[in-house]
Amino acid sequence: AVVAALMQLRNREVAVRVVGTGVGPVTESDVQLAAAYHAVIYSFNLRPPSSAVRKTLKAAAVEVVEHKVIYHLLDHVTERLLDLLPPVEEVDDLGTAQVLQVFKMKVKGGQEVVAGSRVLRGMCSSDALIRVERSGEELFEGKIASLKRNKDTVPEVTEGEECGIVVEGFTEFEAGDRLFCLRRKMVKRTEL
Repeated sequence: AVVAALMQLRNREVAVRVVGTGVGPVTESDVQLAAAYHAVIYSFNLRPPSSAVRKTLKAAAVEVVEHKVIYHLLDHVTERLLDLLPPVEEVDDLGTAQVLQVFKMKVKGGQEVVAGSRVLRGMCSSDALIRVERSGEELFEGKIASLKRNKDTVPEVTEGEECGIVVEGFTEFEAGDRLFCLRRKMVKRTEL
C-alpha cells in the first residue's frame, strides 16, 4: 500500500522511482543499492538502523528518512519532489496608470522622456516594472527609471494621483497609453 501511494506522486516533470522494497530493518545491502542509485531510503514504522548500518549509511552518504504515519511519509516525499521542480513566475498586478501628456526633459548627457500620468487603479512603485500598452497591444515592458510627484522623487504613487514616469529603454510614449505597474517573482511550486 505504501509503494502504491508513492507511485501516485507524479506529474509531467517528476515522479517517484522505487529501486527496491523490503520488509524489516534497513540493511547494508539496502544502503549499497540506494548509494548506487543516489536514492533516499524511506523506512516506515521501523526502529532505527543498527550501528553497523549507520556507519555504512554515513560512509555512503545515503539518507534514511523514518516515518510512523503514512501521511507524513507521503507529505515528505511530495515536498522532496516539489523541491526538484523549477520555480514558476508569479506576476503581482500593482496598478494601472494612463499617460496624459509626454514631456521631454534635458538631463545631464542628453534628454529624458517623461510620461506625465495619472494612476487610475492601485498604485505604481518605483521598484516595479511597467508594461506599456497602446490600443490593447503591448509595446514594451521594463523597469521604472524614475518616479516623480511634483518634481520630487517618490517611492510610490497611489490611485488618483498624477506623476512623472521614466521607463528604462522606452521613450515612445503617447497620450492615452496604459501603463501597468507590476512585479514579477519566482516562487516555489506548491502542487505536483
